[in-house]
Amino acid sequence: MLHFALFVGLTLALREESGRLSLDRDADGYVIDSDPCSSPRGSDYCQVSVQAELRKLQGVEDPGARIGAILAIQDQASRACCSQGTDYDEFVFESAAKHNKGSTSAPLFDSTTALVVIDLQQDFTQGSLRQPCWDVGGSTFLRNTEQLIQKAASAGATIIASKDFHPPDHCSFAGEENCLNQKDKHEGTAKERYVNDFPSHCSFEWTNGTAVPQKAPETPFCKFMDSIEVKVPFCGQFDFVGTDFDPALAEALSRVDRSQVEVVFKGFHQKYDSFSAMEHRETQEGAMSVEDEEIRFTGGYALSTARDDACHGKWDQADCYPTKDELFGSGRRSFAEILEARRIKKIVVTGLVYDFCVKETAIFTRENSPSTEVWVLADLTRPSFDGKPGAPYTTGLCDGQEAENGYCAEGGGTKQWYKRVLQDFVDNDVKVKRLVEPECA
Repeated sequence: MLHFALFVGLTLALREESGRLSLDRDADGYVIDSDPCSSPRGSDYCQVSVQAELRKLQGVEDPGARIGAILAIQDQASRACCSQGTDYDEFVFESAAKHNKGSTSAPLFDSTTALVVIDLQQDFTQGSLRQPCWDVGGSTFLRNTEQLIQKAASAGATIIASKDFHPPDHCSFAGEENCLNQKDKHEGTAKERYVNDFPSHCSFEWTNGTAVPQKAPETPFCKFMDSIEVKVPFCGQFDFVGTDFDPALAEALSRVDRSQVEVVFKGFHQKYDSFSAMEHRETQEGAMSVEDEEIRFTGGYALSTARDDACHGKWDQADCYPTKDELFGSGRRSFAEILEARRIKKIVVTGLVYDFCVKETAIFTRENSPSTEVWVLADLTRPSFDGKPGAPYTTGLCDGQEAENGYCAEGGGTKQWYKRVLQDFVDNDVKVKRLVEPECA
């Protein structure tokens, strides 16, 4: 956490230094949303912003420090990048198959379908793991998600919303011990999926056996930022709770009949991470086997049906916080059990983020339930490092072509990275689509 927060602070102080760039497009949502029929023009703004910051970070090898610095920068180049279209906007336009919103021959939803909305929470939109382009595209993204929820509900589909939900010393947080996950892990691999250096996010404290979400000033992230006298706006807000659903999502879910809505919590065990709402069970050939404990403590879990009935529309209120027994005990209901009980034949996955939690939920569902059809709506998810191409890696850690100052031309935030994730989807028979109006189909 020290390196992350320190370089966030430095970046906040320097964030206007990469030049005065004019915007030649009015910001009205992500480009793939505001102009879905036209190929994004793209620009060099994203790369300009990242490379300018990397020049300031020469000699800093700690990945967490570099990640923190790059995500924090909001200079004019990064704003121009978001407005003109990121690598992800270009990728979605070029690579995601179109699905006509007006199609009557191939309806998206019916009563055997579940719309899965992954981790659309405050910390992932505007908090410690914020979406870099949310100020440009967030409101339109939320509006489109609300409309999709209404459409799914009208067709009789189930809506499942997941919540990332971590203790303050969770194994994925910077400065903590590595997670114990073994799924798809091979001996001797240099990089492992569940060895991470994330800033703390979506955190709760155990209070008298109840998991009480932390208000922003109480979180490990904000306490440390305050200790080094770096002012992050949301860290001063006691009404900002990172685990909370985005208010627009909470309102949309509350308008759906209780019988059609499920909320699942994931990542609540201190020693195991779970990007996926589906439990870890199957593993790649040649990888280490998944232990029973990992199966029990990964994936998403809903409260008992009676508690869910009482808490519909009140998910972020104190009387509906989950207890330790509800998260770890026998009365909980797993994501897999919910799909089976509701006789779901197809899931449609949206939310945050494309290359982690959305990806693993989709692929692990296919692994654990091969008869279930799985779609990902690429225009209704956003990736990590959106508009921050090449930033997450340092010398020796780049997945592909590396340029000056450690800029990784094929690393996170790049079109090449999104294509590799797409290939993972294809290899697991997950359909990646984007919704378009009839005139664009």
